[in-house]
Amino acid sequence: MTANRSSAAPLRIAGAIHTDVGCVRQLNEDSVAFIASASPSQACDFGALALVADGMGGHAAGEVASALALEVVRRVYYSLDKIPSEALRAAFDAANRAIFAYAAKHPDCAGMGTTCTALGVRDGLLWLAHVGDSRAYLMRDGRLTQLSDDQTLHAQLVRDGVMSPEDAGKGAGSNVILQALGTRLDVEPTIWTEGLPLRQGDIVVLCSDGLTNLVSDARIAEVVSKNPPPEACRLLIDAARRGGGHDNISVGVFVVETDGAGRMADQSGDEADQHRRPADLKAQSFGEELMGDIENRGAASSDFVDERTDGPGVVSVAENDPAAPFYRLLSKLRAPLAMRDMMMAPVRACYRGEGLAIDPAELPPSAAQLYPQVFVTTLAVSSDAGPIRCECFTPPGDGPMPMMLYVHGGGFVVGRSEDTAYVTSRIAAENNVIVVSVNYRWAPEWPFPAGLDDCMAVLRWMRDRGADIGGDASRILVCGDSAGGNLAAALPIRGREERISILATVLLCPVTDFHFEKFASYERLAPTGVVIDASFMGFARGAYLTKSQQWRDPWASPALGDLNGYPRTLLISGTVDPLIDDNRAFAEKLTAVGVKVTHFIGEAMPHGFYFFPGVLKETDAAFATITRFIAIALQS
Repeated sequence: MTANRSSAAPLRIAGAIHTDVGCVRQLNEDSVAFIASASPSQACDFGALALVADGMGGHAAGEVASALALEVVRRVYYSLDKIPSEALRAAFDAANRAIFAYAAKHPDCAGMGTTCTALGVRDGLLWLAHVGDSRAYLMRDGRLTQLSDDQTLHAQLVRDGVMSPEDAGKGAGSNVILQALGTRLDVEPTIWTEGLPLRQGDIVVLCSDGLTNLVSDARIAEVVSKNPPPEACRLLIDAARRGGGHDNISVGVFVVETDGAGRMADQSGDEADQHRRPADLKAQSFGEELMGDIENRGAASSDFVDERTDGPGVVSVAENDPAAPFYRLLSKLRAPLAMRDMMMAPVRACYRGEGLAIDPAELPPSAAQLYPQVFVTTLAVSSDAGPIRCECFTPPGDGPMPMMLYVHGGGFVVGRSEDTAYVTSRIAAENNVIVVSVNYRWAPEWPFPAGLDDCMAVLRWMRDRGADIGGDASRILVCGDSAGGNLAAALPIRGREERISILATVLLCPVTDFHFEKFASYERLAPTGVVIDASFMGFARGAYLTKSQQWRDPWASPALGDLNGYPRTLLISGTVDPLIDDNRAFAEKLTAVGVKVTHFIGEAMPHGFYFFPGVLKETDAAFATITRFIAIALQS
């Protein structure tokens, strides 16, 4: 399908994409993404990209293949200054080579491959790239049209006139795919050489065969025409699950709108984000390796700020540095070169649990298992530093809903929104609030105030564009744990300067004053602490705050700022947390200036005791306190 370039009014697509493991399989081997252009970021020049990849190969190999396809296609597409058809062809070629090469290096992944259907939208035109049997549809004027051709044995027999459409999908060979990325080097994807002009009101659908094998085109058309994209995704997945759900199910629904500003979003479902994470990490690292031979690579405009490696804390030795010969020799004798990098490498590796093997039966249930009703998408909020990746946890129900900005912990140097999915999912489910969990830049690569800048950018976006996700901008709360609690505690002080109204703060074991040593609990408990200790706290402080005078900055130590007018606050603490006295002192300062404060203290509880479901009874007590607190705050 081809068409000439359109001169219509500026258009954007907005929507949702979701993936579900289904009812039978243990792993989700699908990968999904949606990146929509956002002005005035650079991504606006490259337009939007939506993608579904359905991996195959047994065990976790299909999971790896689809994750690799997503990562490489995304990065290559946004790194090349080419027309969409050429960028998509280069992206699919790179993804095919990446998957093939990965399988060659890893015998346990031999034979793996993935379908991949990608749609690019730029300047009001739609472009398709396709391999396999995932599908793309266009709903226009009440009619659903399949844009992609199924590259299966039966579909080819139908096109050749050998098999009737009625017999297709029945009997032997019904599941034979003729092409898949990564299975051989001579894959020939379908690439539209010209774009299809879009119209306002068009609906675009992307899905895997886990949907189309169980849900008719007529039902798809009915659902997408009568429901907003997030609800349409839910209903279609539910329909496939009711039909047996024997495969993973992925579906994206996108509406074409007239809106020059647009917003940027990279939305993926909860199963994809929470259960595919090991494959994502392997795919990302191998994808980075393959990117070296892609021409005009540059910095991909879709890279999120927490992926940037050009921060002021990154080691760089100039060739004209008088000590350059010394540094070059030192780099051959030790690696990494800088001591801070040397210290960070094991911290981050150990935090991720690299090298650990654990029986899944020993793990508590995942957030997706506990709160399947919470719809998880991933937003990308534009900022001066680049797009900020945020996970959005939305409970069922009609909007507009209150919103909460959540900031994860990790000593300012590690951590992701995925790590706190249980906390954010539970808060969303039990309080009927939309939780936006921000992935901010880490120290030491990005010291103070970079992480806080990112949080502020997301807070502004929630105020200005929260309605886009069904939120009520007049009811915004902030929450954070540990180092994230520090950032959350600083937001009302910094936000005051921009007249951003925050209804309440929920601070879980926060750091509110960087003068740790003045607190008796720190001196008593930190030297031999288990979850956090003096060694780590000292390193984290030095990584985040590079100058001692910053310890006194209210944006870093909110307990030292002007707390008049500070919002209603809930503190969650444990008596064996070295920070307990810090938290008590902050509560006292807030109370002294008339702020309503609730302080839940778990007896004999350590730092972060609320992280795991079903392990400690104090966890449930803490969340019950959060629920009561939020209810009161919303009533006020």
